[in-house]
Amino acid sequence: MIRGPATAAGLDFEERDGVSLQREILRDASANPESLPLLQFALQQLYDRREGKTLLWEVYKPSRREEGGLRSSLIDVAEGLVSASGADADAVFRRVMRELTSVSEDGSATRRYALLDGFPVASPEARADRQVGGGASRGD
Repeated sequence: MIRGPATAAGLDFEERDGVSLQREILRDASANPESLPLLQFALQQLYDRREGKTLLWEVYKPSRREEGGLRSSLIDVAEGLVSASGADADAVFRRVMRELTSVSEDGSATRRYALLDGFPVASPEARADRQVGGGASRGD
């Protein structure tokens, strides 16, 4: 699931203490059957931040953070968005979350796709959506 596409692209997984990064990713993904979106995001971040042809442990499990793995890349991007948004970060986050979730009568939240047309192109909300993975669509 991971090695085949990486090998086809000529990529290698870094090893740390005799453990392949690929093995660690598979272990983390196998622990939660609903981890496919996080896996996709983490692999994209690994690819975008690779060193030459090598996918790095430091990207997947940064030494500066106690928690790492599939959620680590998403946390890093979210923290970057918050710090770049300045004082309006909370308001931007709330507007984006209102577009990306719906709440049922019993109070449970579920995700939904939001149309990018709902956010002005240069708005902080549209930038946040693009940076987190472009989950919204243009509705074309």
